[in-house]
Amino acid sequence: MNNKGQVLVLFVLLLPVILLMVGIVTDTGMMLLEINKLDNLSKYIITYQSENPCDEICVQKLINKNDTNIQFTLSTEDSLSIITLEKNMDSLFGKIINIKTYSLKSKYAYNRKTNEIKKMSIKE
Repeated sequence: MNNKGQVLVLFVLLLPVILLMVGIVTDTGMMLLEINKLDNLSKYIITYQSENPCDEICVQKLINKNDTNIQFTLSTEDSLSIITLEKNMDSLFGKIINIKTYSLKSKYAYNRKTNEIKKMSIKE
């Protein structure tokens, strides 16, 4: 019996699965990296806002130093300041399964009474 080529056939059959897994891991890693960047920027802005209260133009300048594709909302209520950052990130491999972009969000709040900064849950 001739066993030549069995490993090659197995490799050819498994190659798309391996490439799909690499793509998923790459996209997920890039998405987590961008979420981490948004979280750090949110914390930086809310900390800056707590020490040096400024308007939306000042916040926009701080955001533009890091990334120009970030939208933000800044709301101030009584003793609470809330910043929400949103960014759409293009998918590298998600286009194969019809996911062209990921919508990423980060939301932090600063309470002036207790002087604490905390991450808030994002609800649609």
